[in-house]
Amino acid sequence: MPGPLWAMFWFNIMRIGNSPQAVALAIAIINTFMIPLTYLIIKNFFGEKLGLISALFMSIQPWNIYYSMGAYNTLPMGIFGALSYLALARVITSEKSPHSIWLGLIPLIAFQFHGSSLPMLLGILITMFIFRERVNWVLFFCGIIIG
Repeated sequence: MPGPLWAMFWFNIMRIGNSPQAVALAIAIINTFMIPLTYLIIKNFFGEKLGLISALFMSIQPWNIYYSMGAYNTLPMGIFGALSYLALARVITSEKSPHSIWLGLIPLIAFQFHGSSLPMLLGILITMFIFRERVNWVLFFCGIIIG
C-alpha cells in the first residue's frame, strides 16, 4: 500500500487538473526529466559522449515511453532512483559532500510511493560504506530524520 506522499501527490494534482488524466500527465512530465538525468549520471561516470548516447536511448526506448504514462504508484520511481544515484555520484567524487543529505532523504520519500525503493537504499548504503570517508554522515542522518 502506498504511503501518504502518494496520496498527497494524487490529491494535489487532482485539485489542479480535476481528472485522473492530470495525474498521468504529471507523471509523464516527471518521467521526461529522466532523459537529462540519465545524461548527467552517465556523463559523471563514463563521459559526455556516452551520456548523450544514453540519453538518446532513454528518449526513444519503447518501454520508457510506455511506462511514463499512467497513474500507478510505481511509475515515478525512476526519477527517485536517478536523483539518488546522481547524488551518490556527487558524494563519491568529493570529500564530505553536502549532497549526502539527499542519500538519506530521497529513498525514504520514494518509499512513500512504493516499497521498491528499499533495494535502491541497500545499494546506496553499500556504496556509502565503501566510500565512507567521503560521506558527510551528519547530513546523511539528517536526511533520514527529515525523511
